[in-house]
Amino acid sequence: MAKNKKIAVLVREWLYNNYMLFEAVQADIANYSAIARKLKPVIDKNFQKSVNISSIISAIKREAKNLSKDVVESNNRVRKVLANSDIVVKTNIASLSVKKNAETIHVVKSIIDKFTGNYLHVFEGTTSISIIVEEKVFDNILSSFPKSQVLYKATNLGAIIIVAPLEIITTPGVVSFIYNALSSHQINIEKEMSSYTDVIIIVDNNDINNAFSVLNSLVIESK
Repeated sequence: MAKNKKIAVLVREWLYNNYMLFEAVQADIANYSAIARKLKPVIDKNFQKSVNISSIISAIKREAKNLSKDVVESNNRVRKVLANSDIVVKTNIASLSVKKNAETIHVVKSIIDKFTGNYLHVFEGTTSISIIVEEKVFDNILSSFPKSQVLYKATNLGAIIIVAPLEIITTPGVVSFIYNALSSHQINIEKEMSSYTDVIIIVDNNDINNAFSVLNSLVIESK
């Protein structure tokens, strides 16, 4: 029994460290025998002897059942959050990233004061500062920075803001659920940010309608 428990632990750890196979097992589309053959050398090395492959297959099947149960419970929690979310769309957005230093921080502070009332998001990273703003004031903001401080700029973007309930803060998997839905429809995410309970996704303007349709369907289906 102790041996079987140890095999189960090794199977679980290996699956969690191999994302593609983890996803396949979750979706119940995995070939358990093939996974067992791939995993057998790892388990043999751990036990320092040859382990019966049928024991490994049994452990994988048990873990698959546990994963399926976990996935259902997790998806239910995620969909509860989405069911109580609203979606806001903003077009004609621009994005700017600059180096983070004393000079740019001072400029950003003045931008916040000057453009209060406009659509404006500022996100501070370790080495850079990103600004999301309406295109109509983008040139004005861009000219506030020396060219040597500009890392990246892009226009013709759109923002989709998922305004979620407070539960999003304590519910794992909501953001990845949203990203997977967009990715499966070949929608590229230009930039993503979070602000309290808001999830802000920046995409190309050409993708904005499709992105909204995908996310709006998620919200409706979750109700």
